[in-house]
Amino acid sequence: MPAPLAASVAQSADATASHPLKLPSAIGLNAPMPDLTRRPDPHRADCWLVHYGDVRFGTIAHCLGPNAESQWPWLCGFYPGSNPGELQRDDVRFVAGHSLSVARNENDEFRIEEDQEFTFINSGNRQAVVTEIYGTLVLVTDSKAQCANRFAKNIILNANKIVLKPGEIQLLRAKVVKEYPWEKGKDGLYFRETKTSQTYIVCIEFYVTTPDSSSVRLVQPLYELAPGKSPVELFNKDEPIKVVNRTRLGFD
Repeated sequence: MPAPLAASVAQSADATASHPLKLPSAIGLNAPMPDLTRRPDPHRADCWLVHYGDVRFGTIAHCLGPNAESQWPWLCGFYPGSNPGELQRDDVRFVAGHSLSVARNENDEFRIEEDQEFTFINSGNRQAVVTEIYGTLVLVTDSKAQCANRFAKNIILNANKIVLKPGEIQLLRAKVVKEYPWEKGKDGLYFRETKTSQTYIVCIEFYVTTPDSSSVRLVQPLYELAPGKSPVELFNKDEPIKVVNRTRLGFD
């Protein structure tokens, strides 16, 4: 960078206000180009961010060139994602709460309430569709496999798909279907295990689909039900479970 410009840049190192960068009129245009503005980088003392209005356009920063020579390069160009709608952010979370809570008594009788509630949060800027929600009561043959163990009893729900709009929190209510091995009781659905020494894990599964038809499948262990013991939670009730969390460039 020429010495006068480098000196001018160095003198503004302590500046806190925006500084206009006057540009000459563009050749071939009937009007001069708009002013650019340089603003001190809040994270670097020897760096300025160049803006066109509120859009970042370039960077002026001090660096070491070949043979340790001090240089002040100016990198220019509109950065992808600067304009509204260019960044597509998918951020869908699931609040498990007491979802699919299964009780096991001393007689190895399992009970689940018919009425279930599930909460979904969309903190992204695109809608998402939640489908195929159901649960499983998985027989533990391999302690490390959790929901991937082969033998399971279904917990079928009459849940319809839901559409989550950006910024929306939606409560989904569903009922557990009376289907094998579950039978109707006074305060829920029941079944009795004949082999009393077996441990089960309660799992939930569903799909989240985004506008570009990209689907994410969540399989989440919720509780461990060991014989003669209280249920053990396998998730953190204080934090929503992340289902989708990604950002990418798009030009819808």
